[in-house]
Amino acid sequence: MPEVLRQYPKAQLVIVGDGELRKELEQSAKQLNISHNIHFLGYRDNAAALMSSFDIFVHPSRWEGFGLVFLEAMAASLPIIATNVSAIPEIVQNDETGLLVPVDDSQALSKAICTLLADRDLAKKMGEKGHQRLNQKFTTKAMVEQTSTVYKKLLSADA
Repeated sequence: MPEVLRQYPKAQLVIVGDGELRKELEQSAKQLNISHNIHFLGYRDNAAALMSSFDIFVHPSRWEGFGLVFLEAMAASLPIIATNVSAIPEIVQNDETGLLVPVDDSQALSKAICTLLADRDLAKKMGEKGHQRLNQKFTTKAMVEQTSTVYKKLLSADA
């Protein structure tokens, strides 16, 4: 965030959720003198509803299962910045619906954030493509069809 704030001093970071690192993160923000730009909201039942007020969804995980939160971001037409790990690349298409960065690469993460803050048209386009992808690939009907296809292949292999 310090690098992002050097280029975009009015940028705000909203952290939704809680965990064992919260106090450490709050302390780091104070030490870096950027706590006025960071908002720790803690756990929220309405996290998906909050997304409509964001410009970019950033989720730098070291590991991730399916990641329903990415679908929620796509439903809000947000461009996504995430790490290129686990199932994330199956959901977020790099350079299409968002930007994928290496794990623990804060420089790449801040560069990706600055890229989307600098190019609002690109950010909007990625958000729209993500919304389209959600409606095409991640509907209940699409998921049932994909699961059915897997079972049919497995059953035909046994025959």
